[in-house]
Amino acid sequence: MKSKKLLSEFGTVVFALMLLGCKQSKSNNFTAFLSVEIGALGGNTNRIDHTLAISGSWKISRDRFGVAIDTDGVLFTEVSNLLTTAYGEPTFYTGSNERHSVTYLYPVTNVGVSVFVASTKHGAEITLTKLQR
Repeated sequence: MKSKKLLSEFGTVVFALMLLGCKQSKSNNFTAFLSVEIGALGGNTNRIDHTLAISGSWKISRDRFGVAIDTDGVLFTEVSNLLTTAYGEPTFYTGSNERHSVTYLYPVTNVGVSVFVASTKHGAEITLTKLQR
């Protein structure tokens, strides 16, 4: 029951980010970008910006809850390895569907924000949400 509630909340946040957020396209050092985004939402960066740079491009949608990032050329394995090194093993979240593969959740207790990561055809989909109090 708790995972269904999380899935519903995750879907609502992603939908809101897609509809309400302003989209931007960026490219360069994804590692540094992700570190800044996690820190801006109040999360612990754990110095991920000092790890190996991952290059590629991405699109961003933001709103008051967080940010949704769709990458092109920044692979799921690169993102998940980066996050696992910084925050520990992810927690399984949901199975694959027609849009993306299995989605992983990195624990809020380690990161300070919710981090969802899934593999897509062109890279990875990352959703960062700040804690709602």
